[in-house]
Amino acid sequence: MRVRRKRRRRTRLRWLWVPVVAGLVLLALLAAVLLARDAQAVRRSLLVSQSELVTIRAAAGGLDLDQASASLRRAEAELADARVRTLTPLWRLAEAVPVLGDSAEVTRAVVLTASAAVDVARGVVDDGGELLGDGLNIEVVDNRVDLEPLTAAGDLLAGLPLERLAAARDELRGIDPAWAPEQVLDGRRQTLELADETLVTLERGRELLMALPGFLGADGPRDYFLGVQTPAELRGTGGLIGYFAVLTVDDGRFELGASEAYEGLEDEEDDADGGSVTQRIGTLGGDATDGARVDEAFAAQYDHVAAAGNFSNINVDPDLTVTAPVALELFEIRTGRALDGMVLLDQVALGDILSAAGVELEIPDEYRVDTQLPPTVPGEELTRLLTIDLYEQLGDRRSAERKALLEHLGDAAFEAVFAGGWDSVRVAQSLVDTSRGRHLQLFSRAGEEQDAFLAIDVAGALNGAGSADLFAVTANNAVGGKQDVHVGHHVRLDLALDDARRNDEGITVERTALLRTELENPLPSSGMDLYIIGNCLVDEQRNQCFEGPPGENRTWFTVWTPGDTALLDVRADDGRVALRSSELRGFRVFDRFLETPSRSRSGFELEVDGVAAARLEGDQLVYELEWWEQAKAIPTRLDVSVTPPEGWAVVEVQVTGGGDGRGLGVLGDGEPMDARVDDGTARLTGTVSADATLTVRMRARD
Repeated sequence: MRVRRKRRRRTRLRWLWVPVVAGLVLLALLAAVLLARDAQAVRRSLLVSQSELVTIRAAAGGLDLDQASASLRRAEAELADARVRTLTPLWRLAEAVPVLGDSAEVTRAVVLTASAAVDVARGVVDDGGELLGDGLNIEVVDNRVDLEPLTAAGDLLAGLPLERLAAARDELRGIDPAWAPEQVLDGRRQTLELADETLVTLERGRELLMALPGFLGADGPRDYFLGVQTPAELRGTGGLIGYFAVLTVDDGRFELGASEAYEGLEDEEDDADGGSVTQRIGTLGGDATDGARVDEAFAAQYDHVAAAGNFSNINVDPDLTVTAPVALELFEIRTGRALDGMVLLDQVALGDILSAAGVELEIPDEYRVDTQLPPTVPGEELTRLLTIDLYEQLGDRRSAERKALLEHLGDAAFEAVFAGGWDSVRVAQSLVDTSRGRHLQLFSRAGEEQDAFLAIDVAGALNGAGSADLFAVTANNAVGGKQDVHVGHHVRLDLALDDARRNDEGITVERTALLRTELENPLPSSGMDLYIIGNCLVDEQRNQCFEGPPGENRTWFTVWTPGDTALLDVRADDGRVALRSSELRGFRVFDRFLETPSRSRSGFELEVDGVAAARLEGDQLVYELEWWEQAKAIPTRLDVSVTPPEGWAVVEVQVTGGGDGRGLGVLGDGEPMDARVDDGTARLTGTVSADATLTVRMRARD
């Protein structure tokens, strides 16, 4: 009897567990349904808010504060709902569930990061409404810029909650999900990109606005070397400095000192003051052997053109942070006057600024005798006039007139800009746009100001791109004529990745590169002015520069690669393997003089290898390539391929930057950049006029 009772008790207990287990299953199903419903709602809210954030950024950039406010309210409402859903006990419980937890944790972190970005936007719209309502109207009146709006804008950015956004972004980046759905990973990546872009933009703006008043003389007068480069005769930073003056700024007031116009190939005819042009600029030319102090690496690289003592070659190095101190020291040696910095722009920038200001320059009648020069030139046509038309209309036989007109137009351009009366928003946007192609570059001896210029990328620096691989090809004119706005530059870069591995420095890949540089020369051997197609026009300078036949081009190309790069092979169309290799500031550089006959193409190619950084994002291997582009008036035709390591497949290719790709020369109409996956290989084709970053995402093959 006792045994039978125990059996009955066990049977009853077994049947009691059935409803309990069933209840738990139903509860789990209900929780899953509720969680799925919340997840779907959160995803929808994130999609809407991300779209609104893009709209806010565009509206704020266009100073449409009403549109920005409306989008901001919608984004805040969506994210408030998403925050409520992702902070419930059910959601927290889901974060503890294996596999499912990663997706829930990432989604909650995405919501918090997006919310922080919206709070930053709210600060801009609310606190900056009055300031930005008139478009941050920085008035320039009678050669003086009003510094008060700059100070107010700096205070606005300093008060934004950027630290909270940075903390939320870092938390999101720190979550490395073992597995998550593709849409969750995409949302994480897009949110990180948005947060990074927002932080970089605002932090750079904050640094600039903190430094700019001092640069503009808020704390006392500043003297700057103001130089205008001509891309018709290329130098590393953009071109021969053909116009220069000392610019003094005191409490925002500009004063332009006496200016000079200079060209590399000068004759010895006397000017109006009785001295030859070369004597007149002797204070900057002088004895090329008595130049500025430079380190051994600089001397080894550039002594063959006397870059430290020859003013016409002072800027053959493309990095203004290196060039400017040398130029300023040489200026002080020659003149006895110490300057506080350097403002360097080319004729592209000058034309862009005048176009934005609505200024047309007048060409005096005396320069239009026996020419087809127009009576006035608008800003958008200035680059062509200064780099092509003047040499065709006032060429080899009319050099004195041409130089006088160049000086007149330079003075008139700066006088018009400093006089003010133009739309400050349009001009400011023009300055931003033109600086992206390094057509405007700044250098300051004041450390904080120079740090700000570096941060916003107007310092003309050529340096490593952090985790990105880097390549650059820069050109210096080695012929003497004004040919460099007529030709075309083509670069083909084939990269093969291999052996992705993790080490103490993170993820790296071995990288083999085949880089071909080619010049397309459309110039004829006759029928154009000798100042364009001729070489060594001055008898006294024979044997000091290129003596090839008219129409032939000679360019000194420098290929910049990471410091650990090793040369495997070099080939050239002319059959010569002459190549100079050296180490310079952490780079491995390769120099090659390329001679291209009239109406032909020629090139050379290098095969190199090295190790490049990569990174893992979820299950994706990410490789980034930065193409550093020299300031030129012609675009570069770029063709890049990236082959993934064995066992990996390219899943996505993106490109950012690159400029509009338009300019002069045979590639002037430009070709849109196209980033794609082509038969398993990442490809980028098109023309670039500014730095471009190629991002290649790969996933391990099944």
